[in-house]
Amino acid sequence: MYYPTLDAVIQDIHLRFGNMQQKAVGLSCIIPAKMTFTNDADSDNDNDWRQLSGAIDVYAGIFCEPPVALKQEYLLWRRKWQTSAVDSRPKTALSSLDQCSELLFPNIALLLQILATFPIATVEAERMFSKVEQTLTAIRSTMHESRLEALLLLQQHRTLTPSVAAVIDRFALTAARRLKFLL
Repeated sequence: MYYPTLDAVIQDIHLRFGNMQQKAVGLSCIIPAKMTFTNDADSDNDNDWRQLSGAIDVYAGIFCEPPVALKQEYLLWRRKWQTSAVDSRPKTALSSLDQCSELLFPNIALLLQILATFPIATVEAERMFSKVEQTLTAIRSTMHESRLEALLLLQQHRTLTPSVAAVIDRFALTAARRLKFLL
């Protein structure tokens, strides 16, 4: 019983973190705070570039320069941050993108944009699927898509919904009625 369970867990990990995901994680080595700088700069360059080149292979279709030009741009980007203080190096993809000049480092800026758009977790999507299951019951199976979408948005953004008093006040101001609608 133990071994089949362990095999299932390992297989699930391999499915979640396959080759494409591992290569995409290689983009994180262009964030200056995650770069490794030691006395042996050549081995650091090789290790970081090897990790980054796997990710570049995944997104090769969006670059117009050959990998040699990308490597030289990466080495310039790396040299820029090697001389800066450790606490002044950006720690996230967005802060790195703010520090990256698109004129000097166009491909690094593109890679940082890709890295910044990766979802960190799938919690939001899973919550929405759960809300769809709760909302779209057998009784409501003939509901139109626009109404379902509106109900889901109301559930998701419950804190942004107006108060009952605000709705009544707005309704009172919309049209002339025979009775005065005063509160």
